[in-house]
Amino acid sequence: MKDLSKEKSNMSKAGVITLIVFVVVLGIMMTVFCVLYAINKNAYNTTSVNLENIYQRSFYDLVDNINNTETKLGKLTNSTDDTYSKKLLSEIEETATNAQNNISFLPISMNGIPETSKFLNQLGGFTKTLSMSDGEISESDKETLKLLHNTVSEIKYHLSEISADISKGYSIIDNSKQTKADYTSFTTKFQKTTDVEFPTMIYDGPFSDSVTNTPVKGLNYEEIDKETAQEIAKNIFQVQNETTSEEVGKKSNVQEIIYVGETDGKFNTFDFKIRLENGIEYYAQITKKGGKLLTLSSYADTKNINITKDKAINIAETFAQKLEIKNMKCVWSAQARGDIYLNLAPVENGIILYPDLIKVKVDMATGNVLGWEATPYYTNHTSRSLPTATYSKSMAKSKIGSDFKIISSAVALSPLDYNREVLTYEFKCTKNGETYYFYYNAESGQEENILKVVHTENGNLLM
Repeated sequence: MKDLSKEKSNMSKAGVITLIVFVVVLGIMMTVFCVLYAINKNAYNTTSVNLENIYQRSFYDLVDNINNTETKLGKLTNSTDDTYSKKLLSEIEETATNAQNNISFLPISMNGIPETSKFLNQLGGFTKTLSMSDGEISESDKETLKLLHNTVSEIKYHLSEISADISKGYSIIDNSKQTKADYTSFTTKFQKTTDVEFPTMIYDGPFSDSVTNTPVKGLNYEEIDKETAQEIAKNIFQVQNETTSEEVGKKSNVQEIIYVGETDGKFNTFDFKIRLENGIEYYAQITKKGGKLLTLSSYADTKNINITKDKAINIAETFAQKLEIKNMKCVWSAQARGDIYLNLAPVENGIILYPDLIKVKVDMATGNVLGWEATPYYTNHTSRSLPTATYSKSMAKSKIGSDFKIISSAVALSPLDYNREVLTYEFKCTKNGETYYFYYNAESGQEENILKVVHTENGNLLM
């Protein structure tokens, strides 16, 4: 018969040993966990600090550019020397463009500051046009410049308020976190920078501001996660390499992708900062629904021109096609130094769909796509049953005054007031050196709109 007391003693010893081993293993695991947690927390804190530094640098660069713009506009409104005025105009166009680039690297919902972006875009376009014109600046243009100076002064004042907050410890990254509201705290603070009425003129193509307050129609897709969005962002530059190499044979791969946050508003996006091997940095927004490229922005300081306008257009159209956006054709172009700005629109059955515009910026030195703005496209793009023109085009043409010279005509779906999309006849005309666009309803013959273009030799309507 076995000795039960001895057996129980052995079992008790075994239990104690097992317990000791368990406690030791658990202690080791807890130690490892704490070490890893500390490492990860330290890495997270380091990343947050680096990201905050990037945001603050972009913000202070913006402040510098706005301050320079305000100073130069002040000089311009008081200058009586035409040569010096043209020099200032050129410099103002550059600082306004730089300010737009600075904004693109800040964690701001682009849906929350359309007035700011539009204002800086039109400021740059207006001053660029005046700098390239012959003759003296007209009294009317001088009055507009005074209005612009006052508006920039207001922007400067509001930015100085934000600067003061940052100097007291305000964190951009902490106030850019996702909330249930449409915009983050930082976007709301930045919205105060401007709310202006600007003269109704075209600088960057007919209906270039075709985004309305309608619901988003072009993103009927399932939501993706952050990791998928990051992979999509990386693949976009593979698309660019393929597109560019076909034209100029130059490639540059992605070196680093940094997740910088999310934007919640009319469009919900994952936002990334992307650095290529050639040193160029991009800011990209990928929609949470469908993983579509909403915006892309960058800046390349080059004045070389190695590709033609036609090649740049082909790059932009091919880039759109490789992103699965079909039937896009260039309907407007404007060249500034080494960059060309292009508006693409779908053309269906010979009809230009202006509500679905995409703006593209191409570097004419490298062929790289430096800018992409698809907000109008994804806001408005949907399957449409297009109406049929029942009013005679020749009758619409006869309504234009005899003192206008008709340059070209087209059929276009035009975004008009009260969220209307109307089939129109478009007539591009000139009079006394000025360019105009007339739009007549293709069903009733009613005059729907007249747009005046600030004309430059580099801007063209391309059909």
